[in-house]
Amino acid sequence: MKEILKEEEGNILVSPLAAEIILGLAQSGAKDNTAEEIRNGLFLPSSNRKTKTAFKTFFSLLDASKPSILKTANKIYVKKNVQIKSQFKEVAEDIYRAKVENIDFSKEDDAVDEINYWVRWNTDELIDGVIDADTLNNQTSLLLINSLYFKGNWLYSFELTSSKKQPFYKTNGEVVQVETISVTQIKVGYYESSELKAKFLKLPFEGYEFFLIIVLPDEIEGLASIENYEQIFTPPKYRTEIMDITLPKFKLQKGINLKKILKNFGVTTAFSNNEANFSRISTGRNLKISEVAQKVHFGISESGSETVFTNIGLFALPPDTLESKEFI
Repeated sequence: MKEILKEEEGNILVSPLAAEIILGLAQSGAKDNTAEEIRNGLFLPSSNRKTKTAFKTFFSLLDASKPSILKTANKIYVKKNVQIKSQFKEVAEDIYRAKVENIDFSKEDDAVDEINYWVRWNTDELIDGVIDADTLNNQTSLLLINSLYFKGNWLYSFELTSSKKQPFYKTNGEVVQVETISVTQIKVGYYESSELKAKFLKLPFEGYEFFLIIVLPDEIEGLASIENYEQIFTPPKYRTEIMDITLPKFKLQKGINLKKILKNFGVTTAFSNNEANFSRISTGRNLKISEVAQKVHFGISESGSETVFTNIGLFALPPDTLESKEFI
């Protein structure tokens, strides 16, 4: 989170898990320092074999997530003249459940329409326009794309507080009027931290398998003082309390470029023209990652939460790589 805060301002929406899926797939096609940096930077298991086992287990757990819905869809778009190694294709399909499809990136508008349609279809139309024509160029060879979708209903039913909007205090001192939802006398996990000067609230979804964790600073402008504490991500010892809860009702959508953040975590070779080694993906293609981006939709309503994370990993040929083509 510290690295993200260095690069981003305003509301921050990010899913480390969704990023790990797309980059886990990328590292399965990498070798040597390229693969090692990705595993170390994302705290993945210490070898490609162990990483594949971990993701295979994770995807099997998705199948069992009920009554909440947690599902993922993965796709690899390959430039029409790039040959993918059969072993990488097998890993992509069997471990990461990623379908591989050829596409003509030179027809930029058609490629953009097809890719964005796939994203809309796999995110219940919550995310659109994840790429545009400027994203693609004549060096684009592969595009790895992942969507992670969560939808859960509250264990306890919320209701709109009233037709009148309520004040919401922003960290800059601004007060805005927002719709709110509320519920009375429910059992929740609760914890107060004197060190962080904040309260932790653990709200259950149906099935008690997933929870929404809310961290509320004691002071209106206290958010900045707790963002840099790693303890904020350490599960506290919640105690069960019966409480009345009021939350803002909202929908947010935001994109984030993860390239610089990944470099801050030591993932640098994968982006290098001369040093990137993705030789497990394609024979004779000096591939590198040019961009890694994520777009997130997050909403809270009376019924529950609906959240979608979409990741794009864009692979390209370095500028000095020559391709066979017609010439004069």
